[in-house]
Amino acid sequence: MQNTQRGRVVFGWAAEGGSPLIHRRLSAYTRLGYSVTYAGCDRLRNSKDRTEGGVEYRYITRGFGYANWKLIIGIPWWILKLFLFGLRARADVFHAFDLDSGFPLAAAARLRKIPLIYDVLDNFDLRHHWPWPLMTLIRAAERFTCRTAGVIAVTDQNRVLGTLAGFADKVVVINGCPPDRRVPPGVAEAGIQQGLTVALVGFLAYQRGLGLLLEAARALPQVRFVLIGRLAEAAAAPVMAALPNVTHLGALDWEQCIVELSRTDIVCAFYNPAIPINRLAASQKWYDAMMLGIPILSNREIVNAAWIEREDIGYTAPYDAAAVTALIEQISRDPVGRRRKGANGRRLYETELNWNAMEDRLCSRIGAAIDAARRARDVEANR
Repeated sequence: MQNTQRGRVVFGWAAEGGSPLIHRRLSAYTRLGYSVTYAGCDRLRNSKDRTEGGVEYRYITRGFGYANWKLIIGIPWWILKLFLFGLRARADVFHAFDLDSGFPLAAAARLRKIPLIYDVLDNFDLRHHWPWPLMTLIRAAERFTCRTAGVIAVTDQNRVLGTLAGFADKVVVINGCPPDRRVPPGVAEAGIQQGLTVALVGFLAYQRGLGLLLEAARALPQVRFVLIGRLAEAAAAPVMAALPNVTHLGALDWEQCIVELSRTDIVCAFYNPAIPINRLAASQKWYDAMMLGIPILSNREIVNAAWIEREDIGYTAPYDAAAVTALIEQISRDPVGRRRKGANGRRLYETELNWNAMEDRLCSRIGAAIDAARRARDVEANR
């Protein structure tokens, strides 16, 4: 596809923008020939406005953190600031991540008559057990956003429910697949340990199975556990430090993370099923593991557990420490089964679930939506 300058896209997301998923979306617009501005929230107060990789990063709010009471103020403040930013920013397209960015940019898009791409990473109405008056407002805001959007991107088909189900004709599924980064054998082998090595990657929190793996580590001293990501609960740090078979590498960029994962035998992603959105999990870690040819381990209560088992790309267990521990011990005794499941995942990545396929799909839908909006504006201007 020829890369000629077509205009400017403004991204809105209430986070710092370090996710590899976001970077892949940015690359899709670069491929389409757009210049890019990222409007984000510096929640941890450690990001600077900058231009990097051809993207202008602007942080229009700062502070408030993650998963705390301050967000009662922080989210409405972000919504207001992003709406005002959207009204004055140089933009030909808006691309919003999740409802707290989608709604304000939808309002700005309506007023400015420019197209909106609405990207649903998490269904907002399922994040918490919202009280009914607030749930009513959330669903009304999502209907408005979906009506305004030219494209609605979701991370998995199982996310097309509730309000989104009424706009299924606009939906495109963009799974969290990575580009191919096969680690050279010498690099991978340099850090490989004897015995089984289990990885947990991402947001390290008890509601994401951290407690399950720490219990398994305590019961299985012969198994090595590698944790990659930001620790959500400070109380977990001394527990981890007391376990000699647990290594916490902290937050790594995606390329570094892939190198470390290539030295492990299984990649975990657990989701507490008591939280509604968790049951619809579509983990990016799964696709990273498939790309590397490593089997995955997740909990049986999530919707996609049936897919993991059907494709034979990993293992599932109940969301229970004893069950997870028993399964990891069983996995440690079955290297042939691990290799088979890892090879199945790699095959699925090569034939279907890879970033090249996802980028083609996304670019096609974005381009069609933008061209349709441009034609509609031209018709209205000529009346």
